[in-house]
Amino acid sequence: MRNRSLVLVAALLALGSPLAAQTTHPDFTGTWVLDATKTLTDGPLPAPSGATQIVVQHGDSMTVDQKSSSEQGEMAMKKVWKVDGQAWANAMTYQGTAMSLSSVLRWNGAELVIRTTMDFSGTPVEQNESWTLAADGKTMTVTTTTNVNGAYYASVTMVFTRK
Repeated sequence: MRNRSLVLVAALLALGSPLAAQTTHPDFTGTWVLDATKTLTDGPLPAPSGATQIVVQHGDSMTVDQKSSSEQGEMAMKKVWKVDGQAWANAMTYQGTAMSLSSVLRWNGAELVIRTTMDFSGTPVEQNESWTLAADGKTMTVTTTTNVNGAYYASVTMVFTRK
């Protein structure tokens, strides 16, 4: 009888573990406007003076339309991703140079983690982003760390407000 009870408990634990491991991930869908007064930078990259992100999230699929402005000028791009641990290709132009981006997205609890690699005129660049959503769902924080040739280059933390 005792062995049956242990087997039953083990079976219930095994069945319950996947359910307990499931985490509700935040939905970043919305139009997000940068609060430039809360931007923190470290390194030579200029802080954006303005930025907007329009995010559409359906399950593990995301589309992000980004527009930003800084002393280096205006930039706009569209990214299409899935949060599935696979590499997703996008393209952008930076300072007149066309680049292919390869991004891998995953969840770390309620934090969206994005690792993007690219080549800028023969120089390898890696960006690691962390997206978090405040409990009230009205504030999104995006922290980006940039490495060039494998060494730390710069970081920026931007706080966005849902419009």
